[in-house]
Amino acid sequence: MADIRVRFAPSPTGYLHVGGARTALYNWLYARHHGGVFILRIEDTDVDRSKPELETAILESMRWLGLAWDEGPEVGGAHGPYRQSERQERYRQVVAQLEKSGAAYPCFCTAEELQARRAHAEAEHRAWKYDGACRHLSADEIARRRSAGQSYALRFRVPHSGTTAFDDQVFGRIEVSNADIEDFVLARSDGHPTYHLGVVADDLDMRVTDVIRGADHLSNTPKQILMYRALGATVPRFAHLPLILGPDKQRLSKRHGATAVGAYRDQGVLPEALVNFLALLGWTPPGGKEIVPPEEMVQSFELSAVSKSNAVFDLEKLAWMNAEYLRHLPRERLLPLVEEELRKEGFRIQDSGFSGRRPEAGRQDPGFRIQDSEGGNQKLEIRNQKPEVRDEIAEVRRQHAASPAHEREKFERSVLLLQTRARSLKDFVQSGRAFFSDEFDYDPEARKKFWKDAALADYLDALAARLEKAETFDAAETEKVLRGLAEERNLKAGLLINASRVALTGQGVAPGLFEVMAALGRERVVARLHRAAAFLRNPSAGNN
Repeated sequence: MADIRVRFAPSPTGYLHVGGARTALYNWLYARHHGGVFILRIEDTDVDRSKPELETAILESMRWLGLAWDEGPEVGGAHGPYRQSERQERYRQVVAQLEKSGAAYPCFCTAEELQARRAHAEAEHRAWKYDGACRHLSADEIARRRSAGQSYALRFRVPHSGTTAFDDQVFGRIEVSNADIEDFVLARSDGHPTYHLGVVADDLDMRVTDVIRGADHLSNTPKQILMYRALGATVPRFAHLPLILGPDKQRLSKRHGATAVGAYRDQGVLPEALVNFLALLGWTPPGGKEIVPPEEMVQSFELSAVSKSNAVFDLEKLAWMNAEYLRHLPRERLLPLVEEELRKEGFRIQDSGFSGRRPEAGRQDPGFRIQDSEGGNQKLEIRNQKPEVRDEIAEVRRQHAASPAHEREKFERSVLLLQTRARSLKDFVQSGRAFFSDEFDYDPEARKKFWKDAALADYLDALAARLEKAETFDAAETEKVLRGLAEERNLKAGLLINASRVALTGQGVAPGLFEVMAALGRERVVARLHRAAAFLRNPSAGNN
């Protein structure tokens, strides 16, 4: 099996669909498992619909998924070119070879004539296939029509008798009567090859040993096997993959949600999570494991473990799997991904050291800062607040002004705190926005549930004052301060904990309050508690 050569051949008429991505993944795994070659080929003969930007998007999606190809565009190889638009002369040669041997013949039927015959068959409730009207034209008649400039397509001459059979590596033995196969078109009247001609010629030239593709191509396989035999070539092994269905058991489409790989990237899905999820849409790894890293997939992947049954695309399972991968993502990988998400949301992040860049000579290192979209350092403005409270917050800022290194530390602590709850990268800047921005709203349901006590504004101001004077500002000390205040005021600690969580994050559900306080830092905690108190006293003034 060391000479295994497989290919994935997308068409740049659309973005990489999850079904295509699953096919590419299975080809890649099969090649890597057997030490073979994975080829990427672009089927761009649809001149009207193929677009260079879509090809670029497909290549980017492949790279994002980690499916590196050994031969193909931007890589090269000994069996190129790897774009069908660059292989037109080769297709003409193959067609000429088939016509010379008698395996193909010109068909002068016009599109209008074919449509009329099809309509007539439908009116009589008969299945229609090409009736072979031009199959028996004499050589003289063919020459006369060609010399008259009559346009024609080229059709393959399917044997009228016998069967065509093959052993599919997923579906087993498949046998089709040749009488049920029409004389299919190889080249259109404009000279462009059909799918059948292109795929067989390409797979022959690229020495493909195994064709792994979707089950929707099962009906094409007997036609292509006949072509291989007519060309005197070795027929490759075939494996057809089960279809991917939506939750309603219908063919996966846009009505089920996003179907393009790039859309899941934009939604904050990790590539390894999507790869793992796609791998299980038809393949069962040893032991029935669900979290299977790529290296384990390569070791254990076999086509014999691919099911014949169609797979269901379960978005909830993908979300669960993505959360699992996020939870265990190393910090050196997670932190840059969160920074990227913050930038997408309009945050500007300056970090001359973390990303490995050094400041220019003679310039001061600006350090780590999270800035809003206007470019200024984010500040927490306290409106409608008593002068003495504003002075208190200003003093906290002066005493506890954070260095760039400390800001970086708070950022990392916040990310790692949110990591345990995030289901996607988007969660860091949506439900976790309060950790990176002072501009957030209080969730109405959380306010309704946890801000009911009439004296709560005074309690939050008192807690802020005590936290401002705390000797240290870590989880243990902040918990000690809060519980001490609750005991002194004869309150349940839960009242202050839940109310403070809403004040600090805007949410009723968040990581542990005291870890949140430590991650946000003294200045923000004190300011946000006072802001919440001001809001409780005057809700009409808004969250600020």
